[in-house]
Amino acid sequence: MEIPDASMRPHFAASVSAGFTATISDPESAPELRALGADLPEYDFTISVSGDSMTPLIDDGDTLACRIETDRANPPVGKICVIDRAGGPVVKIIRSAREGNLILHSLNPAHPDFAVPVSEVLSISRVVGLIRTM
Repeated sequence: MEIPDASMRPHFAASVSAGFTATISDPESAPELRALGADLPEYDFTISVSGDSMTPLIDDGDTLACRIETDRANPPVGKICVIDRAGGPVVKIIRSAREGNLILHSLNPAHPDFAVPVSEVLSISRVVGLIRTM
């Protein structure tokens, strides 16, 4: 995708699940462009959150600014990331990466940790900023 202006970044109309994956909407092939947030660190795209598994830090309706991780061999363990996988994207903390799986952790104790086979991971993006509309 060609970005016409350095102050613009893609925003995906899909929602990243912060709860049950049934809440994820289908991604678009050509995302809209939105202005770069002046107070945010460098980021590659934004995506909206749907669900409550990352409360109290990330709420339903928040927008996440994300930086694509290019080193797939060394996922950012301990960091909040958007993990795009075969079952749809989720926002979680990568608790560990071992035995061919990523162990993903929710901040809300009502949502247990779960494993995702690395073979099902399409991409990993680290969350570098949060935009909350009041």
